[in-house]
Amino acid sequence: MLGLWTLAVVLVLDSRNGWSSIPVYLIPIGDLLDAAGLILVWLVFRANPFAGATVTVETEQTVISTGPYAHIRHPFYSGLLLVFLGAPVALGSWWGLVLFPALLSIFIWRLRDEESYLAEHLPGYQDYCNKVTHRLIPLIW
Repeated sequence: MLGLWTLAVVLVLDSRNGWSSIPVYLIPIGDLLDAAGLILVWLVFRANPFAGATVTVETEQTVISTGPYAHIRHPFYSGLLLVFLGAPVALGSWWGLVLFPALLSIFIWRLRDEESYLAEHLPGYQDYCNKVTHRLIPLIW
């Protein structure tokens, strides 16, 4: 949440003070990234009733391997990262893009921690990781 608020503040300040501007022809690309990210997040919540901000394992919980989870292990984070990448472009702020590497680093740290927890507490998760080898970006990582 802190990343989202920081991004929002930077975008508002940049817009209000005119610190930077992105060429108008790039703005639709930002819109498409935002839309793709939001659709991916929606698909995550459709496929995974256990998705949430806090990682816990419920007694009836099983490994989800359908929908976006069939291609990447952390589609929720992928969707949010698309939004964090698209929003600055859509709103015309190069400064908003400066935050992206820091947000990406935080997400990578978090997903590694989450994977350790799930491997220990969720039966079948390690087998799922062996089958679905990409964490955030299909065919890349």
